[in-house]
Amino acid sequence: MQSERLVLTGVGQVELQTYQVGEPGAGQVLYRTLVTLISPGTESARFTGLQPTPYPMALGNAAVGEVLAVGPEVTDVVAGDRIFTYGQHARFALSNLLYAKLPSGLAPERAVFVRLAGVGIAALRVADITLGETAAVIGLGPVGNFAAQLYQLAGATVWGLDLSARRRALGTACGLRQVLDPGPDGGLAAVKTATGGHGVKVTVEAVGNPRLVPLACQMTAPRGEVVLAGSPRGEWQTDATELLNLVHLWGNGCITLKGAHEWRLPARPADGVRHSLLGDLRLLLELVAGDRLLVAPLHTDTVQPSDAAAVYQRLSDKDAAVGVLFDWR
Repeated sequence: MQSERLVLTGVGQVELQTYQVGEPGAGQVLYRTLVTLISPGTESARFTGLQPTPYPMALGNAAVGEVLAVGPEVTDVVAGDRIFTYGQHARFALSNLLYAKLPSGLAPERAVFVRLAGVGIAALRVADITLGETAAVIGLGPVGNFAAQLYQLAGATVWGLDLSARRRALGTACGLRQVLDPGPDGGLAAVKTATGGHGVKVTVEAVGNPRLVPLACQMTAPRGEVVLAGSPRGEWQTDATELLNLVHLWGNGCITLKGAHEWRLPARPADGVRHSLLGDLRLLLELVAGDRLLVAPLHTDTVQPSDAAAVYQRLSDKDAAVGVLFDWR
């Protein structure tokens, strides 16, 4: 079968190219794409060259589609089902990675956001936080927004911080109870004041800016944790000893740094495994379907694949494009 997909051919260059899709093999599902979601941090970094990328590269990692055929060993979906999968920006594709059936009645435009929510939930899974404790999330892009929502659902008191007034407004629209303009000190004074001078139990850095890690450490209470939800990008020249002393010295906090890349979790549920990527995907789909995890305010744009070049140019403006969907129907 001939299909189309978006391919990054160089820095700042994206094309809609044709390619061949084969029949589904063992464990694979062939699907017709309905919508795909741009992962703004990862795809923008690749488009601009901030993240080294081998060219050409097929873009995309979040798709909702209708199953056309299934391969051997597939027993959980049938032709006609709608699925979420870690899929490329392509008109027809094979699910070579994870897929999960959509709950009845869940619109594709909402379901596709579980890809970014899956990054956000990893920041919760790795943290040592329980009901009634405190957290701060630096950066309220989609990943930070979802991380903050999920921390709230887990029973934490959460402060969300972002320099962008629009992203703060989107956080409020998504049910975040305490959203702050960080101001010139990055929100440190506000978080300290709100916590009686102690700082929060967990601070999530959801921007992917390594320069924010010392700030995150400073707003975290002694023996607390800083969780890196955003993949660090860009050069940062600093005195590493200063940062390491925030981690090591009791007088500086004895902060624990934790990476929260989602792929640290196993792909599938298994005995003795507490959490998995597939288990979390199914949970997130149910949370979105039940309006416990809010995604609609983050859906800011729906565009055609033929407009991809212009859309990727807009991603550098954090206020211009937040949740961008390609409609393949």
